[in-house]
Amino acid sequence: MAVKRSRYLRNNLLVFLFLGFGCCGNAGDPPSTKKQKAAVQMQDGYPQAIVQYGLARQYDRAKWTLYCLYGPDTCEFLPGANMSSTVTFGELDLRFNRLRRSDDTVELYFDFYFHDTVKCDFRLLRNSFYLRGAGFLHGVDSVFYWISPTTMVYLRPGGSENKYNNPLQPGVLVYIKGNKAKLAPWFLNEARRKGITP
Repeated sequence: MAVKRSRYLRNNLLVFLFLGFGCCGNAGDPPSTKKQKAAVQMQDGYPQAIVQYGLARQYDRAKWTLYCLYGPDTCEFLPGANMSSTVTFGELDLRFNRLRRSDDTVELYFDFYFHDTVKCDFRLLRNSFYLRGAGFLHGVDSVFYWISPTTMVYLRPGGSENKYNNPLQPGVLVYIKGNKAKLAPWFLNEARRKGITP
């Protein structure tokens, strides 16, 4: 009887250990690190997920628009953040975070990073409630809606004065041309590709 009980406990312990270690995967990486590693895998200058789903045009449109909308704005660091730099969003790295697919749409999410390591969110910035992503209908290049931390902003038809439909407003042009030396590399390269600056 004692032998049976001993085998039973040993077998259950082995199963528990196997399941415990098998479910943890690489215990050295916290879940957020695993997500970040997956998000930064690049292929042909784009995140791997963007290439996999053929979303390069949507990625470029969303990223360019977010830079144009917020690039000229100065980051308002919270007093407790211990940041003394005066920097605009156009100088920061705007990184792809993730995508979410549904039956009829795909959403692309981005975040600004200070010094390439510190995510600009509500813990760091007073003005952190910028749009975080864009929603596209499948197979369509134009943005169907924008995503903020609290809501979705649907676009209405509008002319060139609508900054969401035409993000390259006169003030943005002035900002880009006057700050070439400080712009984030992707933003500057895209401005050059579009013929805005040499």
